[in-house]
Amino acid sequence: MAIPVDIELVAHDADKASERGDLVIVIDVVRATTSITTALFNGAKSVIPVRTVMEALQLRRKHPD
Repeated sequence: MAIPVDIELVAHDADKASERGDLVIVIDVVRATTSITTALFNGAKSVIPVRTVMEALQLRRKHPD
């Protein structure tokens, strides 16, 4: 059985899919890789991905340097 898959290239198009009752998965690879590359190019020693702002703030408190 074939399952139809629609790919939306712009985040605001997810609203249409949600209204249809579709399952929506958002992967923002371009923004993530651009931010990581820019940070490293500008002198960041490393990048630690986190899921939430709260997790980032907790990590910052543990490692204030």
